[in-house]
Amino acid sequence: MRSCQFRSCHFRRNCPVAGSFTSSLPTLNGFHVARSYNALFITPGVRLRLAPSFPLSPYLSAGIGYARFNRQYFDGTPSPSSTMAFDIGGGLDLNVFPFVSLRGKMRDFNSGGVGLQSLVLGRQNNVFVTFGLALRF
Repeated sequence: MRSCQFRSCHFRRNCPVAGSFTSSLPTLNGFHVARSYNALFITPGVRLRLAPSFPLSPYLSAGIGYARFNRQYFDGTPSPSSTMAFDIGGGLDLNVFPFVSLRGKMRDFNSGGVGLQSLVLGRQNNVFVTFGLALRF
């Protein structure tokens, strides 16, 4: 990955891939009720890491890309759909070793055209909160 370093921040490209396995929440799709759905998001973008030289450094991220949903109706019929998506988010990195850190982050993948939208904007918000180990190389 290519990156740019400034005095107090670190700018880097990233490509998050997030998804959910089958959700058992019934959802309304037009006049049909779906028994479950799963989702996949691929949104290449950028990450701005603030205070990269400190042990605890926050970052902001944003990207644009692809979303795919697959609904399963009560009669067993699948209904896949794809759409454009974008994400915004942020997190914290706690440096443990030079190339290892503990990471907590939250991203909102925003997609449209999948039949699961809110009534206000016609888009679907999909919030992912994750914690884990980050390896930098």
